Amino acid sequence: HINLIIAHKDAIQRYVRVFQALNIKKFSIVLNPFGLCNLYRYLNPKENQPVLLIDIDLPITEAVIASGAKTLFSRSFKVIQRQENWPDLFIEEINKTVNAYLKEVTGQAPVRAIIFGPPKNSQGFADIISEHLHLPVQALSYKEGLPAGEAFLSGIFKTDNSLAGLMGLGLEEIPESLSLLPKDVKESFKRTSRKAERLRLILLICGII
Repeated sequence: HINLIIAHKDAIQRYVRVFQALNIKKFSIVLNPFGLCNLYRYLNPKENQPVLLIDIDLPITEAVIASGAKTLFSRSFKVIQRQENWPDLFIEEINKTVNAYLKEVTGQAPVRAIIFGPPKNSQGFADIISEHLHLPVQALSYKEGLPAGEAFLSGIFKTDNSLAGLMGLGLEEIPESLSLLPKDVKESFKRTSRKAERLRLILLICGII
């Protein structure tokens, strides 16, 4: 399985400069779809069929097709609810995503659609998809399934933004191959890590002596 990621180099370098200015010693930049895939797999570990994951974080919607631990295809688009026919435009974009996946990846069609996002938005979008697409749809409530305190989760679910991808990225170690950091930054982190390991070893030997 090979991941092909297209990202704007200038945007990545801008984030790198921000983190470096904040004196953050080690960081990573990973795309949101991998977090959505992690979160769904954490909540449904036995699922291995292709599913359509839709993250509603208005005005941006992320549509991801995943199977097991693999993120197969993703694209994002805007949903402007001020437009009179916005539900039709939303469905059009979802269809574009599925059709592009079937054309470019030539895999099995998704067997169900899963909606992430603030509760006030997710159920409404689930109803729209259920009405227009021939797919079982579920507005996923993941509040009870995450390893976090009730107060923390309650605060997250009161926001108007979706933090599903961010929470998914925190559930497990992200492979270095998925990081969008420039090569020189990755190498710098490796050198720093090796120096820290050598220092720990020297201190351990001194302690034994």
